[in-house]
Amino acid sequence: MGFFDSKSSAEVTSNTQNSKSGTMAFISKCMRVQGGISGCGTLHIDGHIQGNVENFDTLIIGESGSVNGNIKASQAIISGKVEGNIECNYLEVLKSGNLSSHITTNSAKIDGTLKADILAEKNITIEKNGNIDATMLQSAQISVLGSLKGKIVASELLSISSTGKVDGEIIAKKIKVEEGGCMLGSMSTYESEKPKKVEEPKETKTELKVAK
Repeated sequence: MGFFDSKSSAEVTSNTQNSKSGTMAFISKCMRVQGGISGCGTLHIDGHIQGNVENFDTLIIGESGSVNGNIKASQAIISGKVEGNIECNYLEVLKSGNLSSHITTNSAKIDGTLKADILAEKNITIEKNGNIDATMLQSAQISVLGSLKGKIVASELLSISSTGKVDGEIIAKKIKVEEGGCMLGSMSTYESEKPKKVEEPKETKTELKVAK
């Protein structure tokens, strides 16, 4: 892999190994990159990046890897540390993963530690090792096998397994709790926003007086 200029952003277009998604690039454990990276295919990070990482099909951050900046990718698989916003179609956070800031995705599977806001259009699964402290966590379906604290909004279903614990302000259309599961805090029913009825203008009567 080529040398990155520390004063400018680096565009990853060359590859050292072919993959099904196209190119594959590596940032090794001993490398530190100052500046943003934009590319295609797969990027595997075991080193440190100070800057944004954008446009990759697959982004893999190993246990020793870290990114201090925003991430945009089709899918992100994270075992390391990210301090910045994440935008992707699919997010998987492994046991050693540590994330902060704001996350926007279609689907997420989390087995690590998060202190972030999460918006997932389809579903969020919090595995047994997952530990989330969220100002807001929102999705259609939320499944909790680990620990979740904060404001939780499930527009379809909140499911808490026997190992799951949820603590906070809960807004859900339906809630399913297995025996042994724990749910603390306030609870209210999710109601989808309905279009406001437009009031028809009221008829007004005008009295016309004709002078004699």
